[in-house]
Amino acid sequence: MNRKLYLRIGTASLALAGVLFALFPLTRPWQDATGTDAGLIAATASSWWIPSHLFGALAFVLLALATTAVLGVLMNTRGEPAGRSMALLTMLGVGLILPYYGAESFGLHVVAAAPELSDPATRIALLDAIRNDPFALTTFGAGWLLIAAAGILLAVAVLRAGFGTALPAISVGVLLALYLPQFFGPPWLRIAHGLLLGVSLILFAGWHARVARASLRGR
Repeated sequence: MNRKLYLRIGTASLALAGVLFALFPLTRPWQDATGTDAGLIAATASSWWIPSHLFGALAFVLLALATTAVLGVLMNTRGEPAGRSMALLTMLGVGLILPYYGAESFGLHVVAAAPELSDPATRIALLDAIRNDPFALTTFGAGWLLIAAAGILLAVAVLRAGFGTALPAISVGVLLALYLPQFFGPPWLRIAHGLLLGVSLILFAGWHARVARASLRGR
C-alpha cells in the first residue's frame, strides 16, 4: 500500500475511533444503572443496546488498526521501541476484549428480548451467567490490562519522539488506562470518560496528520 494513503487511513481511523468512543456511552441504554433486575432487563432488551455496543467494539478495532500507522511515524526515533510494544499490546488487548463485547452486544440482548422467557428470574439468571462466566471475565480483564499498558506506552513513545506537543497522546494514554475502572462508575462518569477519550483521539489524529505530512516531506 502507498505509504501516504496508509498514514492517512491511520489518521482517519484515530478520528473515527474517537467519534465512536464518544457515541458508545451516549447511546447506551442506562436503565440498568438503577441496580434492579427490571432495569437490567429493560436496558439489555432496548433496541439501542446492540448498536451502542457495536460503536464501542468498532472503536477498538479502529484503534488497533491506527496503532500501526502511529508506529509508522515513530520509526527511527527514540519512541520507536515503546511504539512497537504499544501497537502489539493494543492488538492483543483488543483481541481479548472483543469476544466479551460480542456476548454483551448480542447474547444479553437475545436473552432479555426472548419472548419464550416469560419468567424474569430465568432471564436474570441467564444474563448473570453470560456476564460472569469465569473464562469470559478472565480474558476481558487481561485484555483491559494490556490496553492500559499500551496507553501508557503510547504516551511514552510520543514523548520520546519529540514531535511537538505530546498532550493529546498523554490524554489518550491516561484515558485508555482508566477504561476498565470507569466501568464501575455511574452513567455520567462513563459518558464524560467517553467524550474526553473521543476528543483526545480527535486531537491526537490532528497530531498524527501533522507528523505524517512532515515525515512524507522527509523530515
